[in-house]
Amino acid sequence: MNKVLIALALGATRAEVDLNMVKMAADAHEGLLSSRILFKLDPSDVSVKAEPDAVASKVADKIGCGTKPARVFRPAGKFEAAHKAFDLHLHYSLDCGGPEDDATAQSIASYSKFEAYVDGEDHDGVGWIEPEYAVSTSWTPDDPSLGSQDHYEAISLFEAWDVTTGSPDVVVQVLDTGVDMAHPDLKMNIWKNPGEICGNGVDDDNNGYVDDCHGYNHADDTGTDLVSGNWHGSHCGGTIAADNNNGVGVAGVAGGDGSANSGAKLMISVGFGDTAVKGFAEALTYGADMGAQISSNSWGYTGARAASVTSPGYIAQNIKDAIDYYNSKKGIVVFAAGNQNSASDYYPAFYSATVAVAAVTDAGVRASFSNYGDWIEISAPGVSVYSTQLATQTAAYGYASGTSMACPHVAGVLALGLSVAPDLSKEELLGCLYETARNVDGTNGAYAGKLGAGLVDAEAFVACVGGDAANPRPTPKPTPTPEKPPFGEEQKGFCVTSDGGDQNWGVVKLEGGDFESAAQKAKCLEMCAKVQGVTGCETIWDQWNRGCYAHTRDVARGNGVARHSCWIADDDGAEPAPRPTPKPTAKPVGDDGPTKTVTIDLPDVTDKRSSMQSLTNTWHQWGSETLTFDGAVLSAEIKLNWKDQGWGNKKGAVGVSNGDCAGSSCEALAYYHPAPRYYTKQTIKLDVDKLAIDGPGVLVPRYRVGGGGGHQIYIRDATLTVVVSAEPSPTPAPTPRPTVEPLHPATDVKVKMHGKVGDLAIASWTHATTASQVKFHVEYLTNEADAEWTRVDDGRSYVDEADGRYYQVVAPPCAHKGKVRVAYVDAAGAASEVAYSNTFKMKCKK
Repeated sequence: MNKVLIALALGATRAEVDLNMVKMAADAHEGLLSSRILFKLDPSDVSVKAEPDAVASKVADKIGCGTKPARVFRPAGKFEAAHKAFDLHLHYSLDCGGPEDDATAQSIASYSKFEAYVDGEDHDGVGWIEPEYAVSTSWTPDDPSLGSQDHYEAISLFEAWDVTTGSPDVVVQVLDTGVDMAHPDLKMNIWKNPGEICGNGVDDDNNGYVDDCHGYNHADDTGTDLVSGNWHGSHCGGTIAADNNNGVGVAGVAGGDGSANSGAKLMISVGFGDTAVKGFAEALTYGADMGAQISSNSWGYTGARAASVTSPGYIAQNIKDAIDYYNSKKGIVVFAAGNQNSASDYYPAFYSATVAVAAVTDAGVRASFSNYGDWIEISAPGVSVYSTQLATQTAAYGYASGTSMACPHVAGVLALGLSVAPDLSKEELLGCLYETARNVDGTNGAYAGKLGAGLVDAEAFVACVGGDAANPRPTPKPTPTPEKPPFGEEQKGFCVTSDGGDQNWGVVKLEGGDFESAAQKAKCLEMCAKVQGVTGCETIWDQWNRGCYAHTRDVARGNGVARHSCWIADDDGAEPAPRPTPKPTAKPVGDDGPTKTVTIDLPDVTDKRSSMQSLTNTWHQWGSETLTFDGAVLSAEIKLNWKDQGWGNKKGAVGVSNGDCAGSSCEALAYYHPAPRYYTKQTIKLDVDKLAIDGPGVLVPRYRVGGGGGHQIYIRDATLTVVVSAEPSPTPAPTPRPTVEPLHPATDVKVKMHGKVGDLAIASWTHATTASQVKFHVEYLTNEADAEWTRVDDGRSYVDEADGRYYQVVAPPCAHKGKVRVAYVDAAGAASEVAYSNTFKMKCKK
């Protein structure tokens, strides 16, 4: 039997077994995986540096699919050096085949090979490996008898057209099913590669692609057939830049004025081909290399068998790397949020480096199918959108609904912005997009705050990006929710510093930071620059806190911004209401009593662990030095430069413990996570209340490598500074430990047969806890008449998976019916009411 699953059956802890394997196995038998296995070679490996293709061939032989590995990103000619700088040349794909007409069989076949390789002993040269999840477009069928919907009027497009209708200097990549260049309304605005001679069978411009005159079909590997038999890409492309003012059909958002060469250009990239569905990562790098400023992506990870079977929480590493590459070229990657009616982490839109677009009606009400959440950037019309289809269809135009339809609205509006202000930075462009969006919270009830900045407003956006010294960018136009007035003498504000991961966490007003005039605002900006050692703050509207802040880092998605910000508050000068609840700041260090400050240097850390290795999510002692103290701990601060690379959920962390740690559990621990993806200098103030100590004791520096497989944590130039009282605290009673959570019972307990290993079942459940690690009593009963329950948790601590559920493998006797019961156990050992699963039967395979 699979050794990973044996370990699970024996009750191994999370630190010893990667439970993602369990979920992948279940997904494989739901048909969620493709036929391909993806892997990336380790750039630090000597053999990889010398002969990467040879190492990849050896890896493929060990996996045993009987096929040769192919580079995910083909040799790129004049762009190859840039690709190698991003290690894109080390990504490979291996097709494990399976029946072409049976997606589930293909899914199972690829997972079986992946699992066997993971369980092997020799993984030399491999940085990470994963099965590829299947991909689908993000659209929802619509009734063609519905009347015309004024989706352009809903975004004030006609007023924007008084300023600009587009520019041929703006190129928008449409990565989809292709665009029908034979369509009468899709002729004038197709991009042309100036370095390629069409149809001569030669890579004229040395970019790695033959005959890529108007783009490339990465799925079928051809430059001459740029449309599959599906209308989806043509519908999206038409919304962006169908030919305008030509007396035919529909208009595109940035489709020009009808004169020759007046609209934005559509670069065609095909990921959904006639013979295959693949090539999305390579397509993104193609768009970046060939100069597309914007990439429109109306696709995501969705089940291969049915739209109801979906796979949140997954993104292929090569897709992430390709998006990062696109952003490094100052491009903007726009993604449809997905149609699962969910707040879950549906990638690629969920990835922080994209612009995630939700769908709303023309009235700004969330579409019933649209995903939502605090990860959405902006919304656009996505219900009954009328656009071009295939010229060969009975109807060359049609209605469709979905976040697929919302996404190209935003891509087109961004193209209008670049037409007006081609030299505007990406940050300025997105800043205007978000600050001018119309607030739709008032019409969305429980979804308020979960549809990004609001409904995209083309008129206000174009006015914003067109502003200059003589014509300053306007205040966002009024919305159903009253906005703050323009900044003036009567408006109050203040400067703040933020110790947390975004502008909402650990906000503390800087001394002397109040201001009531434009002159004081300028002084505030100077204070921010002085604190951070940088200049050139940009003022951004923050829809959550109803104020402006000046940031000094790229805006990702409204959070993760500056550690120090300059705020302009509402009229009453009140501090912005935080959203979500602010992270508690560390205890203040006062001058009202004797204190002692101790600083130690921490060693550099380079810790790499593959998905096959144990000890991910384990707290390791960080160096040999510890801090012994007698008084109360008043504050603890870590300064460092660090990053966490790998695939899966980033959970790399640093902290201090008071006492011992066993695996992922510590007696008392204060920590910060997640580690950033790229090297970032941070000053982290730890919440010492979580240490529950008042002296004496010993503080031990700790670090953790993230779970989920293939993680690598790097830490440089780190110090730990602790301030303690110089004498024991006079308080007679020790600082109380955090309040124990209520004894909420487990909910939604389910048991499902493991699809591949027939003598195992997978139990899962949810729980209302807010703790990062919790304990449960998990037992099964194999015959309802029996009185004896078999316990399987072995006292382990559980951590919820990306889907919010907790998992445990059980192995009851075959051919028996049974149930699983789960009880939550608090820190004092008290157990909640028991929750029971459905009755299941062990139908073991022989």
